[in-house]
Amino acid sequence: GRLVAVTLRRRFPAEALPPGRPARLRLPAPLPGPGVSDLVVEVLEQPSGAPPATLSPGRMEVRLEAPADAVLALRATARIAPLLRGALPPEPLPAEAAALHLRREEGFIRVTPAIAALAAAAGEGPPLRVAQAIWRATLARLQVEPIHYAEVDVAAPGEWVLARGAADCQLVSALLVALFRARGIPARLVGGVLPYPRAPSRHYWAEAHLGGAWHPFDAIARDLDDNGRVPAWHDAFAGQLEPRLVTERHPRLFTGAPGVPMPPAWLMLRRLTRDGAAVRHVEAGTGRLLYEEEIAVTLGDLSPG
Repeated sequence: GRLVAVTLRRRFPAEALPPGRPARLRLPAPLPGPGVSDLVVEVLEQPSGAPPATLSPGRMEVRLEAPADAVLALRATARIAPLLRGALPPEPLPAEAAALHLRREEGFIRVTPAIAALAAAAGEGPPLRVAQAIWRATLARLQVEPIHYAEVDVAAPGEWVLARGAADCQLVSALLVALFRARGIPARLVGGVLPYPRAPSRHYWAEAHLGGAWHPFDAIARDLDDNGRVPAWHDAFAGQLEPRLVTERHPRLFTGAPGVPMPPAWLMLRRLTRDGAAVRHVEAGTGRLLYEEEIAVTLGDLSPG
């Protein structure tokens, strides 16, 4: 595994916070899990005069009694190894957990009749073979790209994605989860940080429980296979992943809303920084800053842990 240090920072301007009301501000916090060892999460910055920030699974949180310019920052250091196909750590799934990950409605995960029919078209066979067929059929129909969430049909998000032929990582992953669940395969939405020093970002992918282990399926492969012209990439992230830090495992472990009221229309403006990347969330039309998020990554040695 490689030693990775990831610093996450969010700045909330006072004018974006609810006037005259308390605010609860949040920042993603990495979780322990497969491939991650020696994880240490430490608070770097928190608003002066506020109660101490709390760290809980998936989030750093602080409460402000009155609006004020606020910064939340943490650093996570860990040795992270890739999750390799065929060597995924076993994780038994009790009946209650399996039922949770088979729910037909959960946020953007919706098993509608159309989604169930599409999943049925994957054919018969062992669950792993069915999951692989769903994966390949889905990627053949979709591109991964930014979208405007105001356009999404929240009653049938998967059908909206299929009709459009493209969506972002969160919605494509939610569609994959819905298709897996439609075939009785427990699945979940997972989010985290891609610790690429030149362009780190937050990201989502799907996991399906197959053969007693959680198998990752990440549609970022659709970006890398260049519309099928580089076939070696097509299945590169089906059953394995390069090193990552997980911050969310839905539906129980998630960061939640950042803590500022979001207007009906807003934009994400991304730029590279000296040691990572930053994203400004601004109100559409006015450019008013809602909050800014920065990710910085430092890589260490490659020696075994």
